[in-house]
Amino acid sequence: MGDDGRSKRPDREDYERALKSMGTFVDISVDDLMSLTRTAERIAQQHTKEVKRIADVMTSPVQVVHPETPLSAAARLMMTHRISGLPVVDGTGRAVGIVSETDFLRALGVPGPHASHGFWHAVKSAFTRMMARPKDQDAEASVADYMTPDVVCAGPGSDLHDVLDLMRRHRVGRVLVCDPEGRCVGVVTRADLLPVFFAPAD
Repeated sequence: MGDDGRSKRPDREDYERALKSMGTFVDISVDDLMSLTRTAERIAQQHTKEVKRIADVMTSPVQVVHPETPLSAAARLMMTHRISGLPVVDGTGRAVGIVSETDFLRALGVPGPHASHGFWHAVKSAFTRMMARPKDQDAEASVADYMTPDVVCAGPGSDLHDVLDLMRRHRVGRVLVCDPEGRCVGVVTRADLLPVFFAPAD
């Protein structure tokens, strides 16, 4: 069937005919319907331009630690790179856990960061306290003693909406990106997703 010239955006007359065909049960004006359509078109256009795969927004390579890594070294790594969580991997790079600021501070008996202080102030205080401990008081505890073994992972090809769903369901702020063998190849955090889903429209 050839192009009859109707493959264009609907005009006002088209909207009026559409509303009329739906009877009197639709409580919406032509102007409302046109405005709604424009909004939907803008969202759809933005959606088509969205980065769709986790691999496009993840941080890679990612800072990692091993189960036997001293907790002091993990703390130093977190402060140096200003990150709030570290994947824990075995000798093959397979993800076996994660140590976050929550695990770290709770393990050291330091309350979570207050709004007036901030996370890095709390980490610095915890690190200072840990370094002041005598050697016989677990100053060289390892990451394995405090890490969370339940790892939330997604594949590099995962859709970002699925990753958001993972974060909601598991109530986590980061998802590890793992290959089919379970090796950690990246990490994506809530901060990585904000520019994607809340970028200003063109």
